[in-house]
Amino acid sequence: MPKKIPEHHSLRKIFRSATNFGFWHSDLRDREAASYISDEILVEFTYVDNLYKIRNAKGKRLEDIAEMLIEGELPNMNVMDYYEGKRAFYKHIGDYALFITGLFPESLKGMKETRHDYILGSLIIPTGNPLSYYMERGKRAYKEVSAFYSMNEREEALFRRLAEKFYNYMCALNLARAYLDSLKNKDYQQIKRILLE
Repeated sequence: MPKKIPEHHSLRKIFRSATNFGFWHSDLRDREAASYISDEILVEFTYVDNLYKIRNAKGKRLEDIAEMLIEGELPNMNVMDYYEGKRAFYKHIGDYALFITGLFPESLKGMKETRHDYILGSLIIPTGNPLSYYMERGKRAYKEVSAFYSMNEREEALFRRLAEKFYNYMCALNLARAYLDSLKNKDYQQIKRILLE
């Protein structure tokens, strides 16, 4: 079960303020996406176990999207319900990609310039630089999630917007990071240290 930050914790208020700052200065008028990003991504990923919840068959946490996607294609995924499991899997990929590209793009600099994407069995397609790769995989993941929400128009529309405007939301998070850096909040600084080590 994922760890949760209490509803009235000061970190929730800080993340909401930072996200609103980023959205306002990016001229994004999407309260639903702003709430989702602050409450469902930033708050949840405060706990490193939530950030790295996808693990391989041996229990090792996966920190790279390519590895996560390969693991997710294995037939013995540990999910009780296939569709709910796939939706949660792609949602995590999209959230992780947005979190990393929006707040910690420099964490991708240590990666090799060419990443590999596991597609159609053993066919491996090389892709571009890590930032572009994460952006593309995040967009694709959110598009997959929107397909799983075909019965709920509101959530389907949210994830479709996250896919279509991934770059805009990433830029808003870049501005949110500047806001967070100016605060010198100890919880945020600890997350930053872990990701940038």
